[in-house]
Amino acid sequence: PGRSHAYIMPSEQLIKFLATHFSKFETLIIEQLTLQERGGEGGGQEVFREIISMKSPNLFHSRVVSPNIGGRERPADVSYRRVIIANTVKGLTDLLRGMGIDLEKVAFTRIDGIIAYRIGDRDPDSPKILIEKARFIPLLLTYRSPQGPDGEMISVRFTDYRQLEQGWYPFEIIYSFDDKPMETYYIQTLQVNVPIDASLFSASESAPSAGGVTEEGRSPLDQER
Repeated sequence: PGRSHAYIMPSEQLIKFLATHFSKFETLIIEQLTLQERGGEGGGQEVFREIISMKSPNLFHSRVVSPNIGGRERPADVSYRRVIIANTVKGLTDLLRGMGIDLEKVAFTRIDGIIAYRIGDRDPDSPKILIEKARFIPLLLTYRSPQGPDGEMISVRFTDYRQLEQGWYPFEIIYSFDDKPMETYYIQTLQVNVPIDASLFSASESAPSAGGVTEEGRSPLDQER
């Protein structure tokens, strides 16, 4: 008998399943603990409480609510959050392509013993997204920072998925920069599809469509507009 090969879905089909999985998350209000690695000579870590408000597909607002904490040491990159909120297939496709992910390359892989689809090149330094085979949820997103002078890699690990009425959502997110963990987010409470005052969002707090934000908080496309 001849050897058969496992069927691997094309990226278009995987992105469709991914988009469907988060289609019910129109708005989110997240209260989270943020563990931030401090830079400078002292180093160390700082933990503070933060409230994240999101509205599909790309509106974002962050507020630090811990006392004695003036704010973030560095601006938050929020483009990866568009993957885990309601979005269209085209919107996700454009987002991943803008992050430099090669949508023509799809293969099976493993991460922490979990079988996943990989969209993107297998090279460790190439942008990619890993999607769990069983539930079609994102496990890892890797892309190049548009702010870094040398194109350092941003890596976002989604873990501790919990099932809600609207679907699965990661309650722990690890944000790494150039293979070094920079921030870890532990979700404490999550409100789904509650009304959010539109005035809370501003143009400077819109998640860009293709990874990263500029120092003013806007994507290059928003600045050009």
